[in-house]
Amino acid sequence: MCITFRGAFLTLMTLIAQASFGQDPSFKRLTINDGLSQNTAFCILQDKTGFIWIGTEDGLNKYDGYDFTIYKHENNDKKSLSNSQINALCEDRAENLWIGTSKGLNLLDRDTESFNTLSNDFITSLLYDSRGNLWMGTFDGLKRYDYQNKKIISYKPAGNNFNGGNKVQTIFEDKNSMLWISIGNDLKCFDPVVKRFLSLPEGIKNNITLRKSNVRTIKQDFYGNYWFGTESSGLYKFNPQNSTLINYRHNVNDSNSLPVNVVRVLFPAARDELWIGTRDGLSIMNLQTERFVNYRYNPYDPKTLSHNSIRDIVKDRAGNIWIGTYAGGLNILSSGSNNFSYIGEQAGRKPGLSHRVVSSILKAGKGAFWIGTEGGGLNYVDRKRGIYNSYVINSKQQNIVKSLAKDENHGLWIGNYDGLGYLNTSSGQFTNYEIAENDAKPENKQVYALAVDGDGLWLGTDGRGLKYRDKNGRITTYTNNPENKQSVSGNIIITLLKAPDGNLWIGTETGLSLFDKRKNTFKQFVNRPEDPYSLSHNTVLALFSDHKKRLWIGTEGGGLNLYDKGKFYAITNKSGLANSVIHGIREDRAGNLWLSTNKGLSRIRFNNLALPIKPEMVEVMNYTVADGLQSNQFASGAAETGDDGELLFGGINGVTTFFPEKIVRNSFKPKVVITDFLIKNNPVPINTKHSPLKKTIGETDQLTLTHDQAFITFKFAALNFVNPEKNQYAYKLDGFYDDDWHFVGNQRTATYTNLDAGKYTFMIKAANNDGIWNNEIRKLQITVLPPWWETWWAYLIYATVIGLLLYAFYYYSVKTAKLKNDLAFEHQSHEKDQELAQRKLSFFTNISHEIKTPLTLILAPIDKLLGLNEGNNKIQNQLMLMQRNGERLLRLINQLLDFRKFESGSMQLQSAEGNVVRFMKEILIAFEPYASHRRIRLKLIAEQQSIRAWFDRDKLEKVMYNLLSNSLKFTAEGGQVLVRVRTDEGKLLIQVEDDGIGISPQHIHKIFEQFNHFDDDNANTNGTGIGLAFSKGLIELHHGSITVQSTMAGPQQKGMTLFSILLPLGNAHLSPEEMISNYKNSENIAGYKEAEVPAASRQAIERRKQHVLNAIDKERLILLIVEDNPDVRQFIAGHFETEFEIHQAENGNKGLELATELIPDIIISDVMMPGMDGIALCSNIKSDTRTSHIPIILLTARTPLIYKIEGYETGADDYITKPFNLNMLEARVWNLLDSRLKLRERYRKEISLQPKNVAITSPDEKFLEKAMAYIEQNISEPSLSVEELGKEVGMSRVTLYRKIKALTDQTAIEFIRSIRLKRAAQLLEQNKLNVNEVAYMVGFQDIDYFRRCFKEQFGYTPKEYASQAIEKDK
Repeated sequence: MCITFRGAFLTLMTLIAQASFGQDPSFKRLTINDGLSQNTAFCILQDKTGFIWIGTEDGLNKYDGYDFTIYKHENNDKKSLSNSQINALCEDRAENLWIGTSKGLNLLDRDTESFNTLSNDFITSLLYDSRGNLWMGTFDGLKRYDYQNKKIISYKPAGNNFNGGNKVQTIFEDKNSMLWISIGNDLKCFDPVVKRFLSLPEGIKNNITLRKSNVRTIKQDFYGNYWFGTESSGLYKFNPQNSTLINYRHNVNDSNSLPVNVVRVLFPAARDELWIGTRDGLSIMNLQTERFVNYRYNPYDPKTLSHNSIRDIVKDRAGNIWIGTYAGGLNILSSGSNNFSYIGEQAGRKPGLSHRVVSSILKAGKGAFWIGTEGGGLNYVDRKRGIYNSYVINSKQQNIVKSLAKDENHGLWIGNYDGLGYLNTSSGQFTNYEIAENDAKPENKQVYALAVDGDGLWLGTDGRGLKYRDKNGRITTYTNNPENKQSVSGNIIITLLKAPDGNLWIGTETGLSLFDKRKNTFKQFVNRPEDPYSLSHNTVLALFSDHKKRLWIGTEGGGLNLYDKGKFYAITNKSGLANSVIHGIREDRAGNLWLSTNKGLSRIRFNNLALPIKPEMVEVMNYTVADGLQSNQFASGAAETGDDGELLFGGINGVTTFFPEKIVRNSFKPKVVITDFLIKNNPVPINTKHSPLKKTIGETDQLTLTHDQAFITFKFAALNFVNPEKNQYAYKLDGFYDDDWHFVGNQRTATYTNLDAGKYTFMIKAANNDGIWNNEIRKLQITVLPPWWETWWAYLIYATVIGLLLYAFYYYSVKTAKLKNDLAFEHQSHEKDQELAQRKLSFFTNISHEIKTPLTLILAPIDKLLGLNEGNNKIQNQLMLMQRNGERLLRLINQLLDFRKFESGSMQLQSAEGNVVRFMKEILIAFEPYASHRRIRLKLIAEQQSIRAWFDRDKLEKVMYNLLSNSLKFTAEGGQVLVRVRTDEGKLLIQVEDDGIGISPQHIHKIFEQFNHFDDDNANTNGTGIGLAFSKGLIELHHGSITVQSTMAGPQQKGMTLFSILLPLGNAHLSPEEMISNYKNSENIAGYKEAEVPAASRQAIERRKQHVLNAIDKERLILLIVEDNPDVRQFIAGHFETEFEIHQAENGNKGLELATELIPDIIISDVMMPGMDGIALCSNIKSDTRTSHIPIILLTARTPLIYKIEGYETGADDYITKPFNLNMLEARVWNLLDSRLKLRERYRKEISLQPKNVAITSPDEKFLEKAMAYIEQNISEPSLSVEELGKEVGMSRVTLYRKIKALTDQTAIEFIRSIRLKRAAQLLEQNKLNVNEVAYMVGFQDIDYFRRCFKEQFGYTPKEYASQAIEKDK
């Protein structure tokens, strides 16, 4: 490769400067930990583009300054490297990259980043000569690649290779274009023109030692001398002018000799400088003095060589030296890597400071410095003489130095953690001085700042204010007085500076002060947010006066301030400073300011500085730890300028030293390359289907994207390897709106999204670490294709379609106008129909309101007539038919009114929390008798016993009534109706399923529409089409939904209809107005209250009660209470225990047992009970002739109307809704008992007692019919007894007595006698028999007893009764 002597000269000068201070060069390391594939770096090459290629023992690496791209042999990939061990690299003039591996020669295809294998040789070296030949050193001798014929030609020497075989170690082309080859154990010379081996020069030919020393490397210097590095005999120099040969070997007694005799690589770095890579470090030989300077690996210094065994040395185009080692990876030495020197803590044999944290620095004279540390005491450093001395100060607190100052006698004042000390530099004697006073802060003795003032000394303390010590040792203290604006700004003094006029500047934690010695007063300067020219921050860390006597103030967060005539002008990170915390300020000889911060060093160069300071007047250059600083964090007070212009800044890891005028600025302008391309944040493969890349993005100049690929990201890198993390970039996309250059700092990606179709040019440029921009722009042409709907043929189709549409528009315009008129007429007709429908509905609703009042007036007299005609079956049947239809009509009217109320939006939800499962059980219990009557199986399936939800009982009851009544109505006998209750994904799911006739598909989507009534099978001739629409509205009022699924029944299969209700759980969906806050359920005894009853009503109840109590012929009536809730049961019992003999049962089974045993006068039963419910109990009692006469009151949480389904009732005598009022219950009880008394009286007074005319329950009819039939069959038998009658009807004497007494208010004997007498009366009316005959025919043997009984019952003697009958017939 071509040698750049300017870069080599700079490198040489750098090393000379380092040697003058005894400091090794600073290497940057790149190892496997940084991404290198392996730490054995055999060969290094920089290609024409600027990438660094590294051949290792395990793969080929391409480095762009940030990332390594690794290439290895892949067993199943023929386009991969033939072997992963890379021994040699070479690039020809066509920019082909040749790779020599342990198993063949490979050629890189840059377009696809794949490899072609051209041989299977073990390649040791590669050389592309000046004539365009590619030479290969192999284990099988010298070979050449024939570009024209694409084949490899072998060349073998005829002579002896000293039994070393044909293995080639190295190939070198000299200035005469001759080849030098180390082959076997010999050295050969080869003419590439005639293609034959030549005789060696005489000076080499006769030196068998050199020839047999296994030459590993050959180079020629500026003077034409040949240099040979051998494996065992050190270094040889051959002078072709006088044929002399000099051997340089390791001398154990000379540290400036070759470090070892194993030489692996030679590199002529400059005219008089030869770099030698050995097995034991790097050696740099001065060709004039022939002296060697050796550099080795130091385990205590990370900036030395990473390993001593060196395998290759290469210099890149920026002048950086790359050194490949056997086990330490890469080492990089840049021309600017030693801009900054470093005095660190002592490590191993390397001299250094006693502690790494530096607090203060002070010149000691003759190039030496005093350095104070935070724990290591005081250090004296003279680098030229190699002196590093440390002193332990007499401190009680960890040997800490805070500040330093030198007096006129060159004595050293030391501010430490415990106060003040003094070092006599001549005698080396320390003296401590007490500065504490009798105050409240005996522990605060730290002296942060010192300033010598004539014979006196100023001290800045930590909380004790400012102190002045005169030559006699007297101390004057100045502290802050909040009431005195002419006192010092604060008591924590950080920095002091003696002004040119003799006054003193004081930097404190709470502001800046100027002490006027003449007036003995202070002037305070503090930050005032409203004043832009006030101090930018109150904490002052550094003060400095430049050569123009300008005062510069470093603050903690406010940047740098320039003070001028009472005003402060700030320079902050907005101006380019790396950080706004300024620890130290110094000026170099060029007038530039250097600042130490928390993010490194900043250099400020001024361009025609004037006030106020403008951005263009300030040029800032920042340096970080990557540039060689001790750390990015520096310490306040640790800054000094040497006599020779050297600047020193101390920090947390030692001292950074440098000569500002000797700082080498990197002038190399790096080439920028695109390293990666992503679409939608995914890397784009090469040469795959739909991929826009036909070759690597680095080799691509034009890119074509489809419209859905226009989300792109580019990654790029500037090929500058000196602190690449400080490289800067700018990019733009030409053609993208008004896109201008984006200067993005060290950001290495550019992303564009949703690019419109069109042509663009992506442009990228870069600057190196020192801000030197390369104006050579990398351009990439990008074409974004339009989507198919924006292509030319799409537009052609659009034009055609538009033309056809225009033609169609013209053709149908007249027809459309006519259609519009028709539609307008139809729309107007529809609106009128809608208006008419609303009017009809309103009319229907208004009529319903009007009908409801007279209907109520009709039902009330019917109820009264039913009470008056108890016992007359014919009349009662007609009245009950009227009552049933009237109630059905009332129910339909109420539903219509509710529906209208819902439609108008005035229906309010009244929700309360409750158990939905229990609620459903109550509903199903009401429908169970009707289902049993129709032999339909009705079942509730619940996933758990209790599911709590918020719902409106009344409205959900109406919904379930509609759904269940419909299901039962349309289900045939033997079918089933299932009700399921469960939770589903946080919601309540209620399903009603039946196997009835189903709903046809053409009707199911209209099933919830109002007034849509379908009756295809004449199964529902009485439907209105409101029920389901109303139900849907009520469910939606609950914030729920209702759906339906149905399958029509067929000839061979049953149908199926499933209604599903989904309601939200919890009450988050309900507004406060939709919830009942004080709701009491039917099981809460608190809901049962005795309401106030008007006096007239109370008197009526009392009269009815007294009438019943007076009419009974026993001491107390019997009341049976059947209720599973003990609180409610006791509540009812306690109210009736005065007038009744109370018996209680906790369930239906126990209640039925007690009813059969006791034959009570009245029963009060709950509906919802475990085991046998109230409906089943009522059915069993009413179907048993022994108990069918007993009145029953059912207590239910539902409305009583639900128990009257399509005219089918349960048999109960009355219903009361829970929670009830006790006065209402009491009134119902006495009303029922009073009705029973009236019925008995009617039986007694009825002229003809015929069971067919008695309007009582069916079991009682059958009982009386059977009893009377038996009596009439045996009416002539005088011996007919109660026992015989009891046997006939299946009752005991006592039960028979209770039954007949309850029905007729007669004893069994009286009942038999009344039948005999009524038959006698019938016979007497016929006038065919005399009295005696009649008496004997009806079973009387005593005629007088017959006459007495007859007269008692009818009020007439038999003879008188017969005479009256004759008179009536006339």
